[in-house]
Amino acid sequence: MRKIIIIKNIGIYAHVDAGKTTITEHLLYNTGVIRAVGRVDSGNTQTDSMELERKRGISIQSAPVSFMLNNTKVNLIDTPGHSDFVAEVERSMNVLDGAILVISAREGVQSHTSLLFDALARMKIPTILFINKIDRIGVSISAVLKDIDTNLTKKALPIQRADIDLNQNCIVDKIFEYEKDAVLEFLADYDDTILSNLVNGADTSKNYLNSRIIELAKHSEIYPILFGSALHSIGVEELITGIELLLPHSKTRESEVASGIVFKIKRNKNNERKIYVRLYEGRLNVRDYLNGEKITRIERLFDGKEKPDSNIESGDIGIIYGADNLKVGDCFGDVQDKLQANLGTPTVKVEISPANQNDRLALLNALTIISEEDPFLGYEISEIEKSIFLSIFGEIQMEIIQYRLQSEYGIEVLFKDAITIYKETPIGVGRAVMRKYAKGNPFYATVGLKVEPAPVGTGIEYVSKVPTGHLPQGFQNGIVDGINYAVTQGLQGWELNDIKITLIEGNYCSVNSTPADFRNLTPMVLLEAVDQAKTKLQWPLFAFKLKVPSYAIGKALSDLARMKAGFDSPVLSDNSYNIEGRIPADLCRKYDLEVRSYTEGKGIFITQFYRYEAAPAEIEATREKTKVDPLNKNMYILFKRRAFK
Repeated sequence: MRKIIIIKNIGIYAHVDAGKTTITEHLLYNTGVIRAVGRVDSGNTQTDSMELERKRGISIQSAPVSFMLNNTKVNLIDTPGHSDFVAEVERSMNVLDGAILVISAREGVQSHTSLLFDALARMKIPTILFINKIDRIGVSISAVLKDIDTNLTKKALPIQRADIDLNQNCIVDKIFEYEKDAVLEFLADYDDTILSNLVNGADTSKNYLNSRIIELAKHSEIYPILFGSALHSIGVEELITGIELLLPHSKTRESEVASGIVFKIKRNKNNERKIYVRLYEGRLNVRDYLNGEKITRIERLFDGKEKPDSNIESGDIGIIYGADNLKVGDCFGDVQDKLQANLGTPTVKVEISPANQNDRLALLNALTIISEEDPFLGYEISEIEKSIFLSIFGEIQMEIIQYRLQSEYGIEVLFKDAITIYKETPIGVGRAVMRKYAKGNPFYATVGLKVEPAPVGTGIEYVSKVPTGHLPQGFQNGIVDGINYAVTQGLQGWELNDIKITLIEGNYCSVNSTPADFRNLTPMVLLEAVDQAKTKLQWPLFAFKLKVPSYAIGKALSDLARMKAGFDSPVLSDNSYNIEGRIPADLCRKYDLEVRSYTEGKGIFITQFYRYEAAPAEIEATREKTKVDPLNKNMYILFKRRAFK
C-alpha cells in the first residue's frame, strides 16, 4: 500500500439519470483503479453492486470507493439519485469534506438537484458543480448557467470555457481558462481582499485570482462550475484536477480517544455486519473496544478494494467488524452533533405479508437485517392481528424492498393498504393515577402521570417530578420504557406527538415491586390521562418550491388552493413565477409529474419534509389499533399476564 499523506472524503450527488455513476466510473478508470469503464446501461459499473441497481440502471445504496491522486487518497461515495432514497443520501453527507453535484446540461436544475444543493449549502460542504452531458442535442451552455443562477445559487462561477461546435463536438478548456474581467467582477462580490485590490490597483493577476478561487471554494464561499460529458471521457481529467485543487482534505486530529460516526451498515456474504465509520479523531485498532465490544477485524478502502488492515486513522473511512451493537447514526468518542442533514422522514406506512405464510419468520429476520442498513425503515408487528407494517418514503423504495426480499432471501411478499402516516397530539390536559393494591391494579406499583400539549416540533417530552430518593431510578426507568411502548398508539391508533408527559406520583413495595411492574402499569395510566385530555390529528407537511411559466400561474394557484397549501405571494422572475410555502404531504403526491405535464417540462415542484402540524377538523384518519389497548384494562392485563397471545 502506498503511503498516504492526505485524505479527502467526497460525495457525488445528482438527480436521477444525470450521469453520476458514469462519472464515478471514469474517475476510477482515469486514476487506474479499473481497467475498463463500466456502463450503467450494461449493468457492470463498480459502485452499483446490487443486482437490482444493475438491472434498473439506478443507484440504490451509497457505495464508498477509493482512488489515489498522487499522495492523496480520495474516498468517494456514490449516492442514490432518486428521492425515495433520501435517507441514504442524508447519512453520507455527515462524513464529507467536499462534494460534486452533477447537473444534466439538457434537463438543468431538477427538483432533487435543488434539494441536494440546499442541504450541501446548509452544511457548508465545499461543492463543485459539474455540468454533464453538454454534448447532447439541444444543449445551451448559457441557458444552463442561467438556470443555475436563477434556481440554485448566484454564487456559482464557471472556471473553464466550454462550447459545442456545429457537429455537436464538445470543446472544454483546462481549469482556470476564463474571461478575467468577468471573474474579477464576480469575485469582488464575495472577497473583500479582491475588492480592495481592485479599488487600490493592487494585485489582481490571474495567478492571484486562481488562488482566491481555490480558497473561497474550499470554504463554501463560492461554487466552481466545471463542464464535460463523462460518457465520452470529456472533462474528466479537469474534474480530477478540480478535486485536487478545489475540495479540502480531512482535518486529522490526534487524540487518545477515537471519535467517529457510523454512516452505513451492510452484511457480507458470510452474513457478518460490515460497519462503515468515519473517524474524526484518534485511531481505531483491531482488538480495541468500542462501546464495550471488541473490534475483531478492520478493512480500509484502497484503489477500489476493501482490504484488511490493522487500524483506521483519523480523517479516514473504514470498515469494522465485531461491534455489532452499533447502529447507523451512532457516534462514539467526542463527536458532537455530527448528524446535521435533514432531508426527509418517511410519511407512508404499508402492510407487508409473505405470499407463503410459512415464510413469516424468515420475513421478520430479513426485515431486521435490511432495517440495520436503513434505520428509517422501521417495521412494527401488530400484537392483535400479527400483521407487519413498514414505514417508507415511496413506491420505488417499496419495489426495491420487494425485489431484495425475493432475490436475496427467496421470500415473495405482498403489499397492501399504503397510507399516509398521521400522528396525534393532546387537545387539553389530562391526569391519571393508579396506586398499588388498589382495585383494578394487579401490579406492585404506583404511577401518576400528567399529559398536556407541547409546542409543535417537540415530539415526546418527559419530565419526572418524583425524586429518585423516593422512587429509585430502576423503577423510573421502567416507567420510561412503558411510556415508549404506549406513545406509539394513541386514541385514534396513531403515534402520539408534541406531548409533554410528567411523572407526578410514584411509589413501590420494597419487597414485591420490580421494574416490570412499572413498565406494565404505565401504559394504562398514560392512556387514561390521554383519554381525559383527548387528541386531535396531525398530518405531515412538506416545505415546497414551485416554479411555473407565467402562463401557468392560474392553474398553479388553483392547484395549491385545492391541496390546502399555505404560501407566500408568487415572485415573478424571467417570465416565471416562484412560489414557496407548506403543503400537506397527503395531498401533493405525484404533483411533480402534473407540473411537468401542464408546463411542458418547464416547471419544477420540489418538496422536503417540514414537520407535523394539526390537520383540519374535517380530516378523518383513524387507524386500526395494532396493540392491545391499555384503555381496555381487563384485556390489557390478561395480555400482560400472557393469558392470550
